[in-house]
Amino acid sequence: ARLKAAGVQQETIVAVALPRGADLATALLAISQTGAAYLPIDANHSSQRTSFMLTDAAPRLLITDSATASGLPESTIPRLVLDQLGAAATPDQPVERPGQENLAYVMYTSGSTGKPKAVAVTHRNVVALFAGLKQECQFTASDVWAWCHSPAFDVSVWEMWGALLHGARVVAVPQTTVRSPRALWELIIRERVTVLSQTPSAFYELMRAERESSCTAVESALRLVVFAGEPLRTSGLPGWYPGDRTPLPTLINMYGTTEGTVHTTCRKLSNADATCAASVIGGPFGNERLYVLDAGLRVVPVGVAGELYVAGAGLARGYRGQFG
Repeated sequence: ARLKAAGVQQETIVAVALPRGADLATALLAISQTGAAYLPIDANHSSQRTSFMLTDAAPRLLITDSATASGLPESTIPRLVLDQLGAAATPDQPVERPGQENLAYVMYTSGSTGKPKAVAVTHRNVVALFAGLKQECQFTASDVWAWCHSPAFDVSVWEMWGALLHGARVVAVPQTTVRSPRALWELIIRERVTVLSQTPSAFYELMRAERESSCTAVESALRLVVFAGEPLRTSGLPGWYPGDRTPLPTLINMYGTTEGTVHTTCRKLSNADATCAASVIGGPFGNERLYVLDAGLRVVPVGVAGELYVAGAGLARGYRGQFG
């Protein structure tokens, strides 16, 4: 009712600045059910980046709480401060549900090659991500997903929506726990986490915590560990390959970009990868496509270097304001 009263409708952008937790998940679900798109804001990012995003995206509304709002830059965008609200009115008209081609979220790139770009991702893109990996990952409602990453980092889409779309449980991991490998390993054991996503560098530290713990990976509920975000040194995972110990979680290395809706390739690691010197990203899954092209956009012969181009069901609508 409050979103509707604020003029939120299909294709409207709503900024959200909240810590990981129930309030954030509820806000993102509410936005998605109206057909609007959420724009995640990380309060830990610089005020310059946040100001740029809010000005560039021009969201209709900013959803936040008092603690987070105090650290946000000033703007003229109306705010919905969750801990300052009374009871909501019952909507007098049904909310129009989103279509597959409606925007699901707008997420900004890092800006490493210039100004950050607003990537516009649709509901179809998100559904294609999980449909394409259904056989490889065997998602079930019995899974417990660890939500470790900022909503402004696209791995959070995998973590939160992966759980909710499969009727599973998601554990929102506090930032202080994310930063402590020992505390994170204890949470994984305590909450019986089954699906974990990590950058390789973070997982190397988690491996040390596991070795020092009285509860090992064999005794945990982990069944799937997904690597993303940076190159994986496959030789740096001793003791985690099939046959090292039993049972161990399946290890999958994935590659993707914000423009490709989180992940585009996957590689289920095997014992053969333990001695591989290169970071092996595997191949495209589902209806994803990859091409290696030269400067003239021609496919290069096998063994010839070129640029990697992404296509297929996961390719986002485009950069906001630059469609077509």
